[in-house]
Amino acid sequence: MHSGFTAFALTGWSAFIHANIRISFGKASVVVGGPQVHRIHHSNLAEHFDRNFAAFFPFYDAIFGTYYPPRRGEYPSTGIPSDPEISSIREGFLMPFPIWAALLKAQRGPAV
Repeated sequence: MHSGFTAFALTGWSAFIHANIRISFGKASVVVGGPQVHRIHHSNLAEHFDRNFAAFFPFYDAIFGTYYPPRRGEYPSTGIPSDPEISSIREGFLMPFPIWAALLKAQRGPAV
């Protein structure tokens, strides 16, 4: 029973920190991260690369020198600049399939 609750809690927290919302915990963000702190991890700005790895407790990032406290109102763009813009749930769901097909084709090698 505990493992089911734990999985639910982890999934819920993951959805929360990856939500496209502007919520900051202020000075407490170094103890418990939220969407603003984790958004830095996914930022495509060079000053944010290799920052804010911790999903739950950013003080680990602070200890290891990878913590970046988001400035007030900082909301950087995220993702890989060369990737297409996703504008619907359908597009987001279907996007990986052509990529996976190309990877499988490359692994199989040239057709004989």
